[in-house]
Amino acid sequence: MPPIETVHMEFASPRNPLGVKGLGEGGAISPPAAIAGAVEDALDPLGVRITEVPVTAPRLFALLRAREPRRGRASGRRRGRSGIGGSLHRPPVRAP
Repeated sequence: MPPIETVHMEFASPRNPLGVKGLGEGGAISPPAAIAGAVEDALDPLGVRITEVPVTAPRLFALLRAREPRRGRASGRRRGRSGIGGSLHRPPVRAP
């Protein structure tokens, strides 16, 4: 393996008096969507669809109260679903 040299280039931010920049906020973007997708998958048999985050108890209770009752037994888990924006929420892509 060839030697690797790491070089740090620092530039002060003009947006604040300390010249500092945030680091790591990008990791805070995905968890709310992942949690909402997991909650939606768990509540799929009840017909609940999560459309906004954060997923709070009052929002869940409102969704449960507002849902339309399903006829017959719960359908269970649907294949191909991957939470908010999952494959069952998008129209199919057609090849040219």
